[in-house]
Amino acid sequence: MKRYFSISLIVLFLLNFVGVYLYFGVRLFQIRTEMRAALKDLPPGKLEKFSMDQEEFKKVLIDKHEIKVEGRMYDIARIEQDHQRIIVYAVHDEAEDNLLSFLDEIAKRPLQDKKPPPSQILQFIALTFLPPSKTILSHRDGKILELNTMYAFNHRDIARSIESPPPQG
Repeated sequence: MKRYFSISLIVLFLLNFVGVYLYFGVRLFQIRTEMRAALKDLPPGKLEKFSMDQEEFKKVLIDKHEIKVEGRMYDIARIEQDHQRIIVYAVHDEAEDNLLSFLDEIAKRPLQDKKPPPSQILQFIALTFLPPSKTILSHRDGKILELNTMYAFNHRDIARSIESPPPQG
């Protein structure tokens, strides 16, 4: 029972840390599949046309279905090659742009904060909750004071001897 509780607690903490990025990954996958399905039904008049050479095309190509031109994401409907030029017919993916810019803002915002944390938080982080098990202090008078706290850990604490004989049956 304790094991299941421990595992569920660890999973809960991991979801707290990874959950946002997991959500963005799932949402990005949904947006891409929706756009690919929408491209099949989109009339050619609504597609934007980009003409570029091979080197430019390699620079803007994100994967085989997407390009990024001037900071905007486009889903590729089809590609035609005319001599040395590549003609790409694509549609602007506004939902993906919004999602990626939101994720970028979330990642950059903590790094842009120049204000130091409040002093109360720094004091809390610096607190010592358990004193060391054996502390030696020297006093101004030259006295050496040895402190033993009740938090001392001893190897005898792990396996205590049995003080009574086993039950007779």
